[in-house]
Amino acid sequence: MNTNAFATETFLLVPHTVTDLADFRARPGHYLVSVDREPERAAALWFDRATRNPVGSDGLVHLLYHGQHLLPLDLWDDVTGIWLALLDVLDGFLDAGNGTGTLSGQPASLALKGTSRNAVFTANGMSRRVDPADVVPGILTGAERYFHWVHHAIGRGQGEALARIRSAQREHRPTCPSRGVT
Repeated sequence: MNTNAFATETFLLVPHTVTDLADFRARPGHYLVSVDREPERAAALWFDRATRNPVGSDGLVHLLYHGQHLLPLDLWDDVTGIWLALLDVLDGFLDAGNGTGTLSGQPASLALKGTSRNAVFTANGMSRRVDPADVVPGILTGAERYFHWVHHAIGRGQGEALARIRSAQREHRPTCPSRGVT
């Protein structure tokens, strides 16, 4: 595993929605608060949003593989839902070499298919070839960091998600599924 190959970061959206995608891309700091770098500010934003919405976790997740985004920058949603969909993807991939996950009811919007040495990660039609030895533990580490933050900063129990992550970490071996892409 190349620890420099993969990085994750979770963000919450400051406004309720983004209406100017060009401005969003040009000035992400105006629109986003990092859960990882500013956990207290992110928690305050979560609670403020939750007073007006049933969910306080609208945002996005960055998955960076060799500096390239695996999730499109305009793919924002409930970040808890994004991380759960990513765990669904990993469950299927680790079990059978083919994992999928959905965001906001979209059909199979996330996928990871391949073998232990070569896989394709797809997000909303954008595909990239990846090394599962970097991507699988990277996603598990990012998900674990996020769900620990939710548990400690927001006070919502995340036992089920954390148990899924621990199980996947135990099951993840340097050799993932040996099935080929069909």
